[in-house]
Amino acid sequence: MRVMYELLTSSLGLPIEPIYEYILIFIINEIAFAYAYKESPGGQFGSLIHYLFRIPSFIILWFLAHVLISVSLFVYDQY
Repeated sequence: MRVMYELLTSSLGLPIEPIYEYILIFIINEIAFAYAYKESPGGQFGSLIHYLFRIPSFIILWFLAHVLISVSLFVYDQY
């Protein structure tokens, strides 16, 4: 599951400077990890459940950050 997670999230970028992008992706990843860790009960299928929560939560947080940055850059360019 970790390999699938890395493949899915490695291609997701943000329209900002690379250093800020890495910092923001790190923060989003940590939030997604904390959420998935809290929701995972452990046991035999704990890792599977962890990644079933982590992947969608990362993508949702990334999408929200991408939209917020894109809108902010658009408004900044207009004024």
